[in-house]
Amino acid sequence: MSAEDSEGTGKKVIGRPFKKGQTGNPKGRPKLAPEIREALYGAGLKATQKLIKLIDSSSDKIALQACVEVLNRLLGKPEIVSKLEIGDNAPKTVIVQWQD
Repeated sequence: MSAEDSEGTGKKVIGRPFKKGQTGNPKGRPKLAPEIREALYGAGLKATQKLIKLIDSSSDKIALQACVEVLNRLLGKPEIVSKLEIGDNAPKTVIVQWQD
């Protein structure tokens, strides 16, 4: 569905462009071809070994990023918490979570 409304008036739709219960992707995410999936799984061990080797990199920046990637895969990405002051200067907590 385009960014125009369904009556064809040419107005931009703000918010949800689909009717309640309707999805913009009824078939879901396209499936990978079996040979591509097999190749990716085959490379998984090699990629994991490389990531683990990068933890011992002489570059702190590379080592840190490798550590973060390993921990994100083991423990999940951490929540991001931010404190905002709104109106009465009392701190409010805003939690932003990503879903993979």
